Amino acid sequence: MTISVYLLHDVADLGRTGQVVTVRQAYARNFLIPKGYAAVATPALIAKSKQAVIQAAATRDHAAAVAQQAAATLTGQTVRLAARANPQGKLFAAVKAEQVKMAILAQHGLRLPPNTVLEPPQFKTLGDHPARLTLADHLIEFTIHLDHANRQ
Repeated sequence: MTISVYLLHDVADLGRTGQVVTVRQAYARNFLIPKGYAAVATPALIAKSKQAVIQAAATRDHAAAVAQQAAATLTGQTVRLAARANPQGKLFAAVKAEQVKMAILAQHGLRLPPNTVLEPPQFKTLGDHPARLTLADHLIEFTIHLDHANRQ
């Protein structure tokens, strides 16, 4: 006898999370369900999973739109920040990614999501620094200009 189960986790040689698969009843009862890998596929669970797939697609589309807008706005631009430094140009405190994100919001009006990755993650000297943002599979290259705080 077989039974349809909804996979809660990826199972090798069976399927991926969110799929409904047909397996032998003993396999489901003795392994998949007790280990938490699957649940019996009820109409309510299937409807809930379809809604989750739709929500995930909408979130992915929104992230892609934000990344596209960020790429159009930031590519080749300069983000300016002020920081305290010694006379040789070494900063007293490194400028970190969160400060760069705040400057991008202030200067370009872009609110970047928390999963945005800035490379390098911090800057320790005055001057121009090439930087890259990785956002939803987009690589955005721009320049960060650090100047003395008392000069601005």
